[in-house]
Amino acid sequence: PLPFAYKIREVDSDREAAMLAEEENIRRRNMSPMDLATAVYGRTLRDELPKDIARDFHFSNPNRVAQLLAYHSLPERAQELLHLGLMTEQLAKTLEGLPEKSILKICAAVEAGEKTSELTRKAGSEHREKGERVSRSMREVRDALAALGEHGSNRALHFLDFFAGRP
Repeated sequence: PLPFAYKIREVDSDREAAMLAEEENIRRRNMSPMDLATAVYGRTLRDELPKDIARDFHFSNPNRVAQLLAYHSLPERAQELLHLGLMTEQLAKTLEGLPEKSILKICAAVEAGEKTSELTRKAGSEHREKGERVSRSMREVRDALAALGEHGSNRALHFLDFFAGRP
């Protein structure tokens, strides 16, 4: 007898084998965000519904499926960095919708070892420059409150405007 528990499963096709391997990786939770995105994309090609995919992957929010699918719209280099764990998911989400040139510039900064939190802020600033609404980091909130100081009766309104992404 072997010193560990094991299961032997017979499968009839490569597709079944791939699905079993995917299920095992999901169970172990040892997939990178890009691996998850690729697995989710494969499920959509089989015409599975996002709610069913979310259930199978144990996502608490079905919108996670759309978030993961969006990673496939990123340039290949960004996808590689996300797969290798050099880029955070937060940064990858923030890159969505930026011009490819900007994304590749940020990818180069990731490879050079810049902090992803700083790069996420830079990418968010680029979205704001385009007039898009972007959530602020806690550091940005602290900096803005410090700049407001203790004066002014409209401090709360300024704070809410800032948090809403208004300049």
